[in-house]
Amino acid sequence: MLLVALLTVFFGCLYSDSFEGETVDTLRKRGHKITMYNKAEFRKSFPAWAEDRVGYFNPVAGWARSGRVIEHLNRLCVSLGVNVQYGTMSRLLLKPHISGSAVSSICEGIVTSDGLQIRAPVVIVAAGASTPLLLPQVKHFMWPTAQPVFHFEVSDPSRFPPEQFPVFFSSISKTGFYGFPVIEENHTTKFAPRKSNTLPQLAKEEVIHSHRIKVGQHGPGWKLDSINDASLSELWSKVQAGEEKKIRQWLHKALPALAKEKIVYSRLCIYCDTFDGDFLIDYIPNVEGLVVASGGSGHGFKFAPILGPIIADVVERKPNKYKSRFAWREVVTGRKESSRNLNAEAKPQTLAAL
Repeated sequence: MLLVALLTVFFGCLYSDSFEGETVDTLRKRGHKITMYNKAEFRKSFPAWAEDRVGYFNPVAGWARSGRVIEHLNRLCVSLGVNVQYGTMSRLLLKPHISGSAVSSICEGIVTSDGLQIRAPVVIVAAGASTPLLLPQVKHFMWPTAQPVFHFEVSDPSRFPPEQFPVFFSSISKTGFYGFPVIEENHTTKFAPRKSNTLPQLAKEEVIHSHRIKVGQHGPGWKLDSINDASLSELWSKVQAGEEKKIRQWLHKALPALAKEKIVYSRLCIYCDTFDGDFLIDYIPNVEGLVVASGGSGHGFKFAPILGPIIADVVERKPNKYKSRFAWREVVTGRKESSRNLNAEAKPQTLAAL
């Protein structure tokens, strides 16, 4: 089992208006040396935020660009000799198996969309929000949801220095809003030269520097009927009407310097939600050789460094202290994630896939 350590720049993590007693108690019990701030201390330490706010700062936190991390891990796996095959799974290779009066199946591999058969003694489906589509057995357990994300242009990045504007959560169980430090983007744009009677000139390039702040919401989102590769790219841009107004109203109260900034990019962040917010990592009942490892509920990437050993232990049927929590279990109504805005006023809506 390969354990990969990811290195990133740590700015700590700020929790604004987040004096939830249980959260603070849990962090302290686990040895986190968090710093509490009253209104005056908060304003002095984090001036971009509006007045009359309180919160706490966790210095052992940070962020990484998920897309670049996945690209790096892919290159690392290839360099170590892992046989990485690219394509789209179409269906499982299932063979009926009858034992006495019970009828079950044996999973012998998968079939890709171009007809290639890949056989293996154990198949692990870790397909994120596509998991319920590929494994109908889990549709009652997990489903894809969409959450709005906005990138705001920062006209004056000096107002948001990293040491005073780290990763933040704003009463995450009440508002659901979170965000990141200033992201610097460099875009290369080609433009044609002016016409002249001289020889043709090559198109010139201009590097455009921009600064953004990403703000999203960890809330109920919109429940999706289904998703697939063909519709996903269009679905990303399908932010619902009214979401911009909602986030600007919150910014006006919390981060007034951002409230009127231009939105340069918006999309839907696709979750794979479980009924209780916990992962599902276990063998599928009545299907030999088939494991599901999904249900990140918006947390999948941040747990990546520890998920590998847990999944490996499940596959090899070894003991692991998290196995029972993430095991196949009965769906219980009323259970939900505590650190997420799932209040009664924000019930999830259904957003039909394209």
